[in-house]
Parts: sequence; structure tokens; C-alpha cells
Amino acid sequence: MAASGGNSGPGPNTVNHGSPWLTTVAAETFSNELTATVQFSDGTQLRGASSARTGVGPAEVIHASEVAAGDAEAARLCLPGGLTEEAAGKIVLCERGVNARTEKSQVVEEAGGVGMILVNTPSGSLDADIHAVPTVHMNDNGVIEKVKSSDLTATIVPGDTTGLPADPLPQIAGFSSRGPANAVNQELLKPDLAAPGVNVIAGVSPLDPDYHGNTFGLMSGTSMASPNLAGMATLLIGKYPAWSPMAVKSALMTTAGDVYNADGTVNTDNFATGAGSADPAAAARPGLVYESGKEQWDALLRGDIAGRDVNVPSLAIPDVVGSATVTRTVTALENGRWQFSANVPGFEVTASPAVLDLKAGQSADVELTVTRTDAAMNTWTHGSMSWTTAKGKAVPEVTSPVTVKAKSATVTSAVEGSGATGSADVEITPGVTGELTPQVLGLGKVDSTVAAATASNSLASSALAVSTVTVEEGTQSLVASINAGAAGADWDLYVITPEGKQLSRATADESETLTIADPVPGAYTVVGHLYAANGGKDTGTLETLKLREDAGNLTVSPNPVPVTSGKATEATLSWSGLTSGTWKGLVTWDAGITTDVTVQVP
Repeated sequence: MAASGGNSGPGPNTVNHGSPWLTTVAAETFSNELTATVQFSDGTQLRGASSARTGVGPAEVIHASEVAAGDAEAARLCLPGGLTEEAAGKIVLCERGVNARTEKSQVVEEAGGVGMILVNTPSGSLDADIHAVPTVHMNDNGVIEKVKSSDLTATIVPGDTTGLPADPLPQIAGFSSRGPANAVNQELLKPDLAAPGVNVIAGVSPLDPDYHGNTFGLMSGTSMASPNLAGMATLLIGKYPAWSPMAVKSALMTTAGDVYNADGTVNTDNFATGAGSADPAAAARPGLVYESGKEQWDALLRGDIAGRDVNVPSLAIPDVVGSATVTRTVTALENGRWQFSANVPGFEVTASPAVLDLKAGQSADVELTVTRTDAAMNTWTHGSMSWTTAKGKAVPEVTSPVTVKAKSATVTSAVEGSGATGSADVEITPGVTGELTPQVLGLGKVDSTVAAATASNSLASSALAVSTVTVEEGTQSLVASINAGAAGADWDLYVITPEGKQLSRATADESETLTIADPVPGAYTVVGHLYAANGGKDTGTLETLKLREDAGNLTVSPNPVPVTSGKATEATLSWSGLTSGTWKGLVTWDAGITTDVTVQVP
């Protein structure tokens, strides 16, 4: 199944669909055909995305704020009613944001404008929508200041008349969601690969005002990329009906091509590209495939195996402490000898065996070992590993993305204790020799509010659990959470800061948590919202926790902790002076290496 990776990029940890049985697809550009050029009277030419087949001009070009009907912000964004009729006969520059891109050109047309320059601030995806007036969509490369500060005319011309080199293809769309995927400890690399998802011709409803009565339109999104990939998979299944879905996924991933950055260099960020740009022609002869199935998937869901051990055609390891080893099984689709190689900067990746002699239908287990050489600690590194046939054989390299992170140690992730005074041991496996200097936050006492609520998709008072918390000077962290009382409930969480800013966490999960680092002192309002529940009701527990370094009730011994790479050791956490209730804290051993501490006091 091809699944959309999401349109919440380019930030990290935004990708959806982390399951290994899904093929998660990023969106990429695939054509420069939908382009137009704005030719200014000073000789400047700027190109951008456009579906315009006819041009306009020369005409006076203005910034939308110059013809504001009232509110300057509404004019800048070309919101409905934002422009006066002084825009008549002019090309209007509108800035992206708030309302639909196509609505902006409708606003320009209604004000009498004859063309639009749509500008991203900041840079983002460029979309060749079908607009009410000829439109060019571009990033702000100085054009806003040019139009504001100069009395210019301009002409919009279909096509690229700049004479500049064409934009490299394909590129990952700015909106395409990025990894790492938070599922299963970030041990499944997502997205899996990329497919065309920018300015794709698609069927639309003629009743949708954005498409002006047409039955087709230009759409962008990973929801365009995933059906393109599904179509490629259909071609492969038509040619090889005996292939399993995972063999098809493997074939597309291991034969994928390069994706590029705007400057023409190869994009090596596996969290953006996955295995690369899907190529169905190359995938028709993959040589070797990696297959997983229900047995492994069930084991993953039960927690019997780690994500890194699922037999997918990629490798993601978030905690290489010195070295890490996993196993992959490859199956040959034709006779051949295969030689292993890898290129992951700062790491050595080896395979045992490194040479495979396989006949069609035979499988082989391969032990892959990733060893840190000089990679930076706590930083993801991207690379690849390949199986190559004998020279001259017309089979592509079988290449898989590899993304790994070196860590100075692994530690017990959580400890629990009880009593006003007590201790607990933390196991440490170091990947370095020297010292670890732990930093302690807490312990802090959890403040709980229990509330019965009736589910509602609006913020009705009956659907809310509300509490307030006062944060004092010196607080390093404020943690707010809403915990569901029963399975199937869907609580969302909102925090209103002393400045009136609203923070939120609203997913399909039963419970939600928000952590605010270095919170501003003052009163915070914490709101749990029951969005849905089995039977329409649930009793949730709203919790707040304030953590500070100088609480003085939790210590680590020894501190610092002497460590030798590869040699396991222990440290002891001790607490004292606690009163009745639930207490929580956090010990940070190194960047990204933490132990959660919970102590219950009767």
C-alpha cells in the first residue's frame, strides 16, 4: 500500500505512516514545463511556477498594500475585500499565507487587476495553480522590495525567458514531510522513497470554486505522489504477478534514482528523500529483494523485535554505541554473484558474508555491522549500502538508504521507585572512554486534576478539563499532560502561556503531552479537550509538573561517572525528603541520552 508521507515539511519528525507494511511516499518535482516569467521594465526577469498559457502586460506592477481597502495586513495577503478598485489594470504582488492561493487571484480580479505575482515569505513550494488572472508563483528573491520601492511596469510571459539553467529535477517539495519517524524508537526509515507530487494534473469537482468550474486541475501534495507510486507498483505487478507487495516495495526502493537540491547537488538527506526517486523501468529488474511479512510485523507490534530488525530495504539505527549489528535477508530474483559495499560518512559498514553467490529463488542471511569511526555524537548521518553484480551485467545496483546516529552511551530509559527516601540503579553501556557528567532536573511533584468529560468536536465546557499552574523564576521545564481514562478516548491538550500564546498537541492518540523548556514565569492555563470517546464520555487526568535543577532531592553517584567504551557500568540515583504523592524527574547523561525517574510516596 502506498501512503502519503504528509504535507507538514520541511521540519523534522513530521512524516506520517511509520509502519513497515506501508510504502510511505515523499513528494518531488518532475517538470519545469509549468513556468512563466515576469519581465520588469528595468530589464530584470524572474521566473516562477505558472499554468498561464497567455500573458499580460506591460502593466503597472504594485504591491497589494498600495491599494489597501483598509487593513494593511488583509491587503498584503490579498484577503477577500482587502483591495480597492485602484488595482484596476495593474499586476498586483500578493504574499502567500492565510487564504487559498487561488482565492488571492480572485481577489485581484474582483478589484480589476489583470495579473498577479504570488510570493512565498519565507521560501516554500511553488504551485502552478489555475488562477483567475495570469499568475507567477515565486519565492521572495528581492521582488517584494523591488516592487515596493520602484515605479515599474511588468509583463507576464508564459515559459522561461530568463536564459538561466533549468531548475534541477527532481527536488523534494518544501511541503513534503520529513523524518525521522517517531514510531518504534525511530528505527524505521521514513519516507521510503519519492514520487511526482508537485503540479500534478488531477480530476477535481467543477463545484469547487478553486477550480473555476473545471473537471481537472493542478494539485500538489504527497496525496498526489502516493497514487503515482501506486501506479508504478501496478505496472510491476502486471509484469510480475507472483511478486509479493514487499518485493514490489523493495524493487522500487533499491533501484531509485537521485534527488537534487536547488543548487544541483545530490540531496543526501534520507529523511527527505528516503531511498530516492522511484524509477519503474529500473525496478523491473531489481536483482535482489528484501521482504518482510506478517510474522515480523506482529512481532514488532508485540515488542518482541526492534524496528531495526524488520527486514526492510533500509537501515535506521538511532543509537550506535561503538558498533551495532542487525541482520537482513535478501532473495535473488536471478542467478548472480553480489558484492557488498557501503558509504556512510563517519562510520564503517560491513557485511558478513560480503559476497553472495545465489541462484534465482535462493535467500541469504547477512549480518550488517555499523561501527563508528569519527562521526559526530548525537547527529544523524545519511549514507547508503549496495549489492553490485559482476561487471557488465545489466542489473542495477541494489542500493538501500542507511541513516544512523552515534551515541556516547545507552542507559536505562526509565526507573521507578517508592518511598520518601530511596535509590535505584541505572545501567550504562558506554561507547566512549572518559567521563559522563549527568545533569539532574527535579524531582518535582506532579499536580493532578481528574475530570469527567463528554466528547465534543468543539471546545464546549462539558468536554474540557482545566487547571492552572504558576511557574516560578528558575523553573527549567514545565510538563503538561492529559491522560485518558479508557481505551479509545481521544484527548487533546492546550496550554495558554502568561503572554497569551496558545500551544497545542492534538493528534489521534488517547493521551497527549507538552513540554515547555525554560518557561516564562507566570500563570499558565492547561486545558484537556475530550475530542472523542467510546460511549461519548471519559474521565481524564490532567497533570502538570515543574522541574528545576536546584530541587536538591535527587542525586547521582558517582558524579561524574567514569566509563570505558564497551564496558557496562552502573550509577545510583538517590532521593530523599519527599512528601506524599507522585514525583518525577529527568537525568540527562549526555545530549539526547536521558533517564526518566518516577517515585511514588504513600
